Amino acid sequence: MTFRTLALAAVLPWLSLSASATDLGTLTPQPVTQMLQIAAPDVTFSSRYHFFLSEDAHVSALATNLVWSLATTSILDIGDFRLQLFDDVTHESLAMPTQQGDSWRIDALALSAGHYHLQVSGTTLGSGGGSYALSAIASVHEPSELALMAAGMAAMGGLVVRRRRVHGSHN
Repeated sequence: MTFRTLALAAVLPWLSLSASATDLGTLTPQPVTQMLQIAAPDVTFSSRYHFFLSEDAHVSALATNLVWSLATTSILDIGDFRLQLFDDVTHESLAMPTQQGDSWRIDALALSAGHYHLQVSGTTLGSGGGSYALSAIASVHEPSELALMAAGMAAMGGLVVRRRRVHGSHN
């Protein structure tokens, strides 16, 4: 074997790996959607989508494998398709997404203000590669919602105290 053959053999496995990073900016109640197509079969990829929360919020995300087949031929498909959420500071995985068919979802996970990223990964299986869509949204409690929740909790507390007094006087 020549040096050139050995060098090519050492580099070839790395040619099928793909990584990308996208900055989604500050996540708000306005949904953010990204689509990505990898136009080659047998490519292992890992894409990061960085975002910032300016205040405490509930974050939801959905990643969907956009499968396309003609007859029995898979044109676009992704195997080992995954969605994960990480804290950018500690690099800790924060959520266990649920899988529904060709989609992974994270539902209303409470997060503190800070920097995070969603990671979508997999391996393209289709003859034309693979394609997916990612949507993310942050919902922030409005002050009126917090006031209503506090009033409800106070009312429940008042009922408990009243019941204790009523039941305590009959003993």
